Amino acid sequence: CDYVNYKRYTENKESQYYRIRLLEQNKKIKSIIYKNSAKKDTKKQSELVQVIKSMKYLKELKIECICYSIDNCYCKFLSNKNVEELNLSVNHEISSIIKNFPNVKHIKGISDEDSLFLLPYTQMKSIGVKGDSKSPFIITTPKVFIKFKNLSLLSLSFVQIEASEYEIFTKAFATFINLQSLSLFRFTVKNIKNPLINLFAQFKYLNKLKSLSMHSCNLNEEEFTVLCQQFKYLPMLNSLSFNQCCKYSSPFFIFEEYIQELCNIRYISFQHKTYISNYEASSSKFNNCILNCYEE
Repeated sequence: CDYVNYKRYTENKESQYYRIRLLEQNKKIKSIIYKNSAKKDTKKQSELVQVIKSMKYLKELKIECICYSIDNCYCKFLSNKNVEELNLSVNHEISSIIKNFPNVKHIKGISDEDSLFLLPYTQMKSIGVKGDSKSPFIITTPKVFIKFKNLSLLSLSFVQIEASEYEIFTKAFATFINLQSLSLFRFTVKNIKNPLINLFAQFKYLNKLKSLSMHSCNLNEEEFTVLCQQFKYLPMLNSLSFNQCCKYSSPFFIFEEYIQELCNIRYISFQHKTYISNYEASSSKFNNCILNCYEE
């Protein structure tokens, strides 16, 4: 058995017992999803924590418990030195357990900046940062990103940064020479005009980038033009997505001017009301490429 989805909602004590025994008998399990929305059962929780800690082949752990306070949740005791992929999912309160997984290389669900300082910088391969519309992830110490020099994937969702910290943050991209996938969802910079121009200018260092996804970033014409001008520095880019990303009416014509720079592009996705009408006339420019155009 390589994978277990361990759910505990309204189980009786007997079913909990057998689930824990199942984990004990299958020490070669590589992936576990744990969901917990039941009341405390300290003895069973403690036993489960010990079983997970002893699993030598476990590589991936996703935690989906309903947790409002790490101090009152057994999750703070979870640990395993072999886990390489950690997904905190919707758990905004348990990021402090990161330090219990010293060999983690891939992480999703980071919701506070302090958690970044708990990660083993040099070995990190992918980081998923996620805020939400009511509580965005706010970057106040951008220097921490410079430490992640071996990243291959970076995902920033609902992230905000002040103008005073933005220059340092953009310089971090010059160190991401191994980055292969970048996703920006509602990434905003406060109190600065044309904020993403400086960030896009750093894309010249991302020569290994294969996938770029931008969603709801509210680009103006000047920002979008600078982004397209960076295509010549992205020879390996094969997937490109702009969804609800431009706030002006006709970005497609700018994109057409620079598309030939993307010699390995295989998939392009747009979501903008003007792209549909322009698709037929321009489709010849996208040879060997899947072009997905759809209205807002």
